[in-house]
This record gives sequence, structure tokens and C-alpha cells, in this order.
Amino acid sequence: MPDVFFATLGQRPEATTIALDILLTQGHPITRCVIIHTDAVASGIRSAYAAVKPVLKRDYPDIVTYYKEVRFADGRPLLDVTDQLSADAYYSAILQTLGEYADPAGHCHLLVAGGRKAMSIYAMLAASLLFRSGDRVWTLLSDEELTSRRGVFHIAPAEQHRVQLVRLPVLPSRLAPGADPTLLPDRRMSNRSDFLRRLTAKERELAEALTQSPTATNLQIADRLGKSRTTVNKQFEHIYGKLAAYLDLSDTVPTTKRQLLISLLNE
Repeated sequence: MPDVFFATLGQRPEATTIALDILLTQGHPITRCVIIHTDAVASGIRSAYAAVKPVLKRDYPDIVTYYKEVRFADGRPLLDVTDQLSADAYYSAILQTLGEYADPAGHCHLLVAGGRKAMSIYAMLAASLLFRSGDRVWTLLSDEELTSRRGVFHIAPAEQHRVQLVRLPVLPSRLAPGADPTLLPDRRMSNRSDFLRRLTAKERELAEALTQSPTATNLQIADRLGKSRTTVNKQFEHIYGKLAAYLDLSDTVPTTKRQLLISLLNE
């Protein structure tokens, strides 16, 4: 499944490619990159924009990169977040961009690093509104000497231990003031629908049966569906395996997975 990498561009453009390198090394199938930035001519990220653009084109030929400029609703360029009006415009633009480029078939990765803290906060708020299970928000942690190097867009293998890509906790939130509700049906179709479409027809039948009778045992569900207990047990094992991958779970006992499955199906 294709993944999309979003990055809010700040005055440290090196963070964008360093994080992208780490995600690719971890095996994330990123096919598109979306750089979210303020005005590329008059704002403070002018040099960062000019520096990172040729690097992304040269070093990632298999990734399609888009540049999304943040503007006010009336089309005026946004230079910085300095007041309520510019903050609202930035947040709305981030929300619109995430909804526009996110791929329902894959996962989203949003990097908030190398820029203004206020902008990072608004980006995280937008992610909490639109992101689903499996989508991630990341930031970079590294020592000061390493991050102060200008123009170092890739970290040498001997120094990679000095950089950590850290996942930030983002929980789904309710519709925020100023958010465009028309974005939600396409992106947040609900975790339930998103998970069910990953199951086979027989697995969906079993999941629906569990939803209707959450306290039923596997034997009772098997009797209701006219299947053997062995078949139902095996199908539940497959469902739990997909659930663990979907929720990025490690080793979890079956009882807990069953409760998580019921909770997910009741969203």
C-alpha cells in the first residue's frame, strides 16, 4: 500500500530528508512527498525551500514530490503565524492539504520538526482530526551539534545512532472550530469501515456476528453461522493478526485482542 510523507517546512530543511531516509529504511512504502510551506519568496523559509527542493528531486527519483503553499482564504501569501487570523489560515490550510493528498489505501506520515513550534502544534491538531489508525506523526531528536550542520541532508551510517525519529501520540479528536467538515467523510471513514475492508468476506461475516453478540463464545458464533468451531477459531486468529498489524500492536493476549476488536467494530 502506498504511503504519503508530509513535512512542514521550517528553517531546518535537513530534518525533512533525514526523517524521510529513516522511514524508507524502516520499510515504509512512501511514494509521495508533500512539502507544506509558507511563501517561498518573502517568508523566512526562502533559503530552506531553495535548498531542499533540488535534494528531493535528485535523491528520491521514485518519490513524487508536491509543494503546497499555505495562503490566506483570499489568496494572499502567508508569511508567518503571528496572530489569530494567520493561525486560523495556517490550520485550515494544513487540514485541507492532509485531506487532499492522503491515500485511503495507504498510511500517512507527518513530520513536525525543523520549524516554528506554533506551526507544529497546528499540524498535530489537524492530524488528530483526520488521521486514522496506522497514520503517524513524527519528530526528530538529535544532539545540538548534529542539527546545527547546515546543508547536511543525509546522515552518515556511523552517525545515525545520534538521530532518533520519534512517534508522537496523536489521538482522534472531535471536529475543531474552523475545520471543514466536508473533508471528514473521505479521510475518516471510521476506523471500523477502514478495518473491515481489509478482511475477507468470510472474516467480515464473523466480525459482524461478533458485533451483534459481543458476549458470545466462539462455539456459539460457530453454531449460529453453521461453521465448525475449528474454522471459527482459525478465522478469528487471522482477524486478530490483521488487527495487530492495523493497530501496530506487539504481543497481545487473545482476550485483549477480542476486546479491542469489539471496541473497533462499535465505533
